[in-house]
Amino acid sequence: MKDWVGAAEAFQKVMKEGNNENGDKVFPYLGDAYFALGESLLAQGKKEEARKTWIEALQLFPKHKRALDITYQLGVLEKGVGKQKEAIDIFHQLAKENSREFWGKAAVLQLEQLEWQEKLGRDLSLVTTRFR
Repeated sequence: MKDWVGAAEAFQKVMKEGNNENGDKVFPYLGDAYFALGESLLAQGKKEEARKTWIEALQLFPKHKRALDITYQLGVLEKGVGKQKEAIDIFHQLAKENSREFWGKAAVLQLEQLEWQEKLGRDLSLVTTRFR
């Protein structure tokens, strides 16, 4: 069994100690800690906290090696909690800026799935209305 609570606490400690008195990011793996904290929060079911952590991490470390992966995961999270517009915006940006990369292609697939869900949802509501 994984200790997600302990992991989150360890990542938060690294994040706190990774800033100097001026607020500068001095710890070389601070970006990793931010992204991993979001993952451990998500594993605990703390979706909103994970979302906020990832958004902050992407603002602080936009060129990080995991930025594309986390951007994609953020889109999936938004989609999963019913924030379709936010998910679509994230996937559109990811697909546009990284069309030849894995995460850009994965974003296109998510967009296609969202389009089908929207179309099916409309079509299914017509069918259920007719049989009431």
